[in-house]
Amino acid sequence: MDSCNSKDFKLLTILGKTKLSTVYKALNKNKKYLAIKIIDLKRLDLKTDELIMREVNIWSQLQHPNIVAYYGSFIHKTFVWIKSEYMNVNSIRHLLENKYKTGLKYEYILAITKDVLIALMYLHSNNIIHRDIKAANILLNSNKEIKVADFGVSRLIKGKVSTFTGTPLWMAPEVLQNEIYDIKADIWSLGITVIEMKTAKPPHAELKPLKAMIKIITQPAPSVKGNLKTLLKMMLIKDATKRYTAERLLKSNIIKKARLFKELEEL
Repeated sequence: MDSCNSKDFKLLTILGKTKLSTVYKALNKNKKYLAIKIIDLKRLDLKTDELIMREVNIWSQLQHPNIVAYYGSFIHKTFVWIKSEYMNVNSIRHLLENKYKTGLKYEYILAITKDVLIALMYLHSNNIIHRDIKAANILLNSNKEIKVADFGVSRLIKGKVSTFTGTPLWMAPEVLQNEIYDIKADIWSLGITVIEMKTAKPPHAELKPLKAMIKIITQPAPSVKGNLKTLLKMMLIKDATKRYTAERLLKSNIIKKARLFKELEEL
């Protein structure tokens, strides 16, 4: 935690809200925009408190062009303030809900996927598993930079873990079954995100969570028609031992040929 004061910041619009926290667009005393997540400590239990400390500890060590930058944190009264880079175009999920309601074009999906794979290769090479990859946690700014956000359930791993965590519709089968899993669970989640970007929603979005989880576990891996099918066959492999890594996907022809998002025209 650092020694900032809440009076150093002017809170502007709300960017997002959960039961425990609110994320604001804010302005600092140097007139620079940033994002501030404010967490109410009174509402936390010991497990959630531990997750917040883990998020800060992991995020503060990360420095990469495809990861939202962490600027520090401090406690004000009974609230934790976590400061980060402001991504002024919002999330890919926001774009799908408000502008591209039938999904994104092929070249944009590939470009976003490539940028996220670069971020995941960095995380995985540092033994960090994200565990909540989805369009809502992929952010875009006006410089056409794609960055991964939200390290609330991320963790440092050595080998494999077995904790049930993440967002069910994006979770890998091995995670849903409480089996031991590793960094390849993130690849499954990104594969689901590819479908989400193509169709504007993840598979089984129309079902209640329990029914959706049963289908993810028992049915063949989902896919889509067209050119993305080749990519998804490498990502959505139910046998995690055969699923591609981020590094291997970046070497695949389909991703190697894809342009980075900043090389494309504006969305």
